Amino acid sequence: MKHYILGTDEAGYGPNLGPLVLSCAVWAVSSGQSVDHLAELEQRVAPIITGSPSQLGKNGKLWLVGDSKKLYQSGKLQLLIDSVLIALHLTGQVFAELQSHVNSESDLSTAEQVRKSLQQLGVSLCNIKAEVISPRNFNQLLCRLGNKSTLLSEVTISLIKNEIPSLPNDGDVTVLCDKHGGRNHYVELLYQFFPDSGWIEILIEGTPLSVYRLSFQNRKMEFRFQAKADRHIPAALASMTAKLLRELAMLAFNRFWQQYLPDLQPTAGYPVDALRFIGQIEETRQNLGIPKSDLWREK
Repeated sequence: MKHYILGTDEAGYGPNLGPLVLSCAVWAVSSGQSVDHLAELEQRVAPIITGSPSQLGKNGKLWLVGDSKKLYQSGKLQLLIDSVLIALHLTGQVFAELQSHVNSESDLSTAEQVRKSLQQLGVSLCNIKAEVISPRNFNQLLCRLGNKSTLLSEVTISLIKNEIPSLPNDGDVTVLCDKHGGRNHYVELLYQFFPDSGWIEILIEGTPLSVYRLSFQNRKMEFRFQAKADRHIPAALASMTAKLLRELAMLAFNRFWQQYLPDLQPTAGYPVDALRFIGQIEETRQNLGIPKSDLWREK
């Protein structure tokens, strides 16, 4: 038997410019003695995974998986690129945006080492999914749902629910999410997305952690909404993937406007600087006939 752990996270929740990106990383761990499957997975992979760039390549540490914000503090994407490329190789996927960054020989060699090590440890990375919400779609969802927190929750749970049917029928599921907009209560949301699941058990609801159990498609599921969930490896990999895709999108966004305004300073899209940027491109935007709602997120 296996147990599946779905780690989720987002990038771009706060900005006014650029997309909101959500990602879900699906892990499997063969059943062991522990009843805490997340702890079991992290204990098993500890010999080969590190969250510290300085430890990569030392003492058997093959793969960097950690807090995406800390890893991107330098503004350099290569750490995120290298780690996400390993994840894509493990799952047999290709992100077109990353093809120019692939060093086939070294990337494949490291990824194969990671694959073999994970197999020996009774762990596998099954899939990694991402959804990119453009400003236009963000504004449409916001208009329908009313607030950002509900928007984040609904898109995240949709991503999770759509992934469940693709899992083999040989194990139960733990879902790990960050807190959405600081909210602590999620049972109504879960009933909305899993109306046929029967009784949803509330194990705990609080500021650091909210946990629920339900049944879906003949398997047991546990949802954990946890503050700073990306300190755990399944959510950390999702965080890194979302952050990388968001930053690549912003690079393309800035390049587009700089072809018309060569002296324009790039933006990360966050409040204050986003106002500076949208003001400087205003005349060009109007000349190009691009609606402001295609660029500017209302919240």
